[in-house]
Amino acid sequence: MKRKKHTGKRLTAMFVSCALCLACAACQAEDSASSAQPIVIGAGLRAYLTLPEMVEGFSIMAYGKIMEKGDVGLPDPELDPATNSRLYGKPVTFQVIDAIKGCEDGETITYWELGGEAPDGNLYVHPELCTGEVGGLFLLILNGPDYYYIPSASTPLPANEDGTLSLPDGFLDLGNGAEAFSTDESITMEAYIDLLQEQVLELTPEDAPSDVLAEAKESGAAPASQAEPVTEPSSAAPAQDGASLPVLTEEEARLSLFPTLVKIEKDGVSLKNSSFLSEESAVLQAEGITDDNLLEERDTSRKFQKPVSVEALSVEGTAVYTFSHSMLTHVSWMFFFDSAEYDAVCQSVQEQAEAALPEEWRSNSGSLSDHHVMRWAGRNGNELKVSAGEANDGQFVLLVELTPTIDPEQFAQLAELYTP
Repeated sequence: MKRKKHTGKRLTAMFVSCALCLACAACQAEDSASSAQPIVIGAGLRAYLTLPEMVEGFSIMAYGKIMEKGDVGLPDPELDPATNSRLYGKPVTFQVIDAIKGCEDGETITYWELGGEAPDGNLYVHPELCTGEVGGLFLLILNGPDYYYIPSASTPLPANEDGTLSLPDGFLDLGNGAEAFSTDESITMEAYIDLLQEQVLELTPEDAPSDVLAEAKESGAAPASQAEPVTEPSSAAPAQDGASLPVLTEEEARLSLFPTLVKIEKDGVSLKNSSFLSEESAVLQAEGITDDNLLEERDTSRKFQKPVSVEALSVEGTAVYTFSHSMLTHVSWMFFFDSAEYDAVCQSVQEQAEAALPEEWRSNSGSLSDHHVMRWAGRNGNELKVSAGEANDGQFVLLVELTPTIDPEQFAQLAELYTP
């Protein structure tokens, strides 16, 4: 299956509220009966997401059947119950019938359903979250492993008795002022699955199910990055030298976000001081990061943070370096602004991107101010993404990410080498 200390209070407000919907209001209510079981009510945060944001933000989407549910506990035995009681829930086994993203038809998925009678004697209830009965058929949208494959607040979602869907706000919003279906049109589960598969092919084709991708290639609808290569005449060979880079003066480069954060060369964007898949110790030394900068640690992954200053934005930010099996696999930069600055900052960043990055690297369209995620990818396989979204305290976050395309065989070999 394809799948904490810092300004992270704001980061969590944006991504966890949009994705996990599991903030637990430590609110206990006792029944009038003297022997009643204590009830802890979780306050679900159902954030508004457009359809493209949902497709890009969640790891797994599928239609299928709930097979069974396990006993109540915590998703990770190493979690401290005293500080993670909001995560009490149960494993649910789900059989994929129609894969949409990050899985295949016939695959069995296990996800985490919040709530239930926990070992601490409390009954944890999340009235804002959807659950499903064993044996039922549902549309399922899941977070990734970092969040224990917890579903979005609106799924598992069943069809109505007549086969139509009652969709939450945002599930048809294409993010450009248009709706995927007219508001008075009845939408069937089958039609909505087709819509989601189309969006996955357009936005994250690397996560599309193999049969959907094969069908798209056969019909000629596959995205360029997934289509079969076309052999060009020898006269096209000079294009292999890489893209024609925009020319910036020293002053323009100093006042631009992108040359400040990353190295821009003819074959693509890369890190200035490090390389992806480099060993953790070498990266930390090159980036001037110590163990005091440790942000999060799991069994096979660690995250470190360090402050970053960008003159082009006139604001301090935070860089986050993610390591998996002691190898660098992801870098992101976060900058927070007052919500009133949203349009001005988005317009400025988009103009800086257009001035610093070759147009042929742009893998999608749309503007940052319209809530589109901007993407660029050169021949070196690294993908640069820029997005902006609401945080908390009347602020919004500008997020810049750089991610490599990792060869699975090479990664497995290096993981074996680096893992103690």
